[in-house]
Amino acid sequence: MNSRVAEAGLPGQATEQLDGPDPVCSDNPYPRYKPGIYEVLCVSAKTYLDPRFRRWVCCLVCQILGEKDRILGFLNMGSESAPAANRGSEYWRVWVMATGSQPRRGRLPKKEFVGKVFSVLIDDTTTRYDKREHSEAAKYSTIKEFVARIGP
Repeated sequence: MNSRVAEAGLPGQATEQLDGPDPVCSDNPYPRYKPGIYEVLCVSAKTYLDPRFRRWVCCLVCQILGEKDRILGFLNMGSESAPAANRGSEYWRVWVMATGSQPRRGRLPKKEFVGKVFSVLIDDTTTRYDKREHSEAAKYSTIKEFVARIGP
């Protein structure tokens, strides 16, 4: 018997065929904060179609005042062919909070969030998208609710 096959433990397979490159992680870890109310500055807003959930999402990237790390808030915008923000949506609610007025029909530009200071509720994300529990090391914090606009 070939010694390489014996090392691999699989009949008919050479070790070189089983030992490919190590995977590469392209993500930095999300920060973790004690759950509570924080003041944050929204520094950017990005809209994308999430392939895992097949829905449009607006990701608000926020800086906690007095901290160096950033934290993310996610606003669901539906699963239609284009993002939507109707009266009952969280995007609509936070957009009205950011602008101080109700919108007319038409686009609700995400740039309205940038540069605004909000009071937010931050808590841990403890489960995966499929409802399985994260390990303690995999838990991370996100913005769970935008409570109020408190600054410019």
